[in-house]
Parts: sequence; C-alpha cells; structure tokens
Amino acid sequence: SSGLKTGYKDVEKVEQGSTYLIKIEDLSLKKKKYFDLLDTIKPKKQVVSVSEKVHALLEDSAMRHTQSDVGFSVQLSGGLDSSLLVALLKKNVNKDIDTYSLTLDDDEKDESKYQKIVNKLYPTNHHAIYFDSIKFAESFENTIKSLESPTAHHGCILLFKLCEEISKKNKVVITGEGADELFGGY
Repeated sequence: SSGLKTGYKDVEKVEQGSTYLIKIEDLSLKKKKYFDLLDTIKPKKQVVSVSEKVHALLEDSAMRHTQSDVGFSVQLSGGLDSSLLVALLKKNVNKDIDTYSLTLDDDEKDESKYQKIVNKLYPTNHHAIYFDSIKFAESFENTIKSLESPTAHHGCILLFKLCEEISKKNKVVITGEGADELFGGY
C-alpha cells in the first residue's frame, strides 16, 4: 500500500498494528498482524444513544485538551473537525478563544468562506494568515528539515507556517484531525 512507502528505494514503513520478524540467516521476513481497529467495533442495539455518546466524548475530550495554564489556540480550517471544536469550546470555555487559519491565493483551494461562517456563528479572536506561492517557496526548506521523513503532501508546508504563526502567541494548539475519515466525510 502507498501508506507504507518511504523516500528510500526498497525501504517501507512497518504497517500499523503489525510486528515483523526478520531471520538473520536468510533475511526472510515474517509479518504478523496483532491489532486491527475494525476488530474492536461491535454493533450496538441502541443506535439513538450513539449520537449522544459521541457528543459527550467529543465535549469531554475538548475540555481535557484545553486545560492549559499557558492558554491555547485553535486551528480553524472551516471543515467538520475544527468547526465542531470551535462550537464546543465556545459553549464551554469562559474566555476569549484565538483561532487561526490560512487564506490562500488559490480560489479553488481557499476555504476562508467556511472559516468566516464559523466565526460569525461562534465569534473568536480570528487570525487569518495570508499564504501565497512565494510564502510557500520560502517555507519549503524549513518544513522539510522539520519532518522525520520526506512527504509528497504539500499540506504539511501550510500547517508548518500556520503553527509558526500560532507559536508567536501560544504554545498549545488544538486541532481537529480525523473526523472526516471516522464519520465518512469524504
């Protein structure tokens, strides 16, 4: 699978939930899967309570991750994950919330219209960071140096720049990650 590839020829990542046994004598490889997330999912009889339970878990998680003496900021993409986080935090946190997002010069990829909708519904101290191809090129080398391995995903450069801006005010960053995948958002 492409998720196991690295930037090196004939070198792959270890598959999640797996162990590998390499015999020194003949360099044979034996892979064993010890965990699969799908095996943990069991059908529930009460589907109605699932929605309430997920809401409670998300709210609890958001509150636990914002217990910081130094404050926090939120990355706001305008997608499902970050928008839900902002809504939950606005409901439960009794202080101003700083949100950060990137405004791109590419109309097709720019999501600032969604960020503005979220900020209108749940007002925050919003910081829109403008990012164009020149800033992308300037950030490229530092981003690559900070990674553990090469990546073909240009989004890491955008996130690097966004985190760089956030770090000027806060060291704790809350971000939504994975709700699209978990809830079939794609």
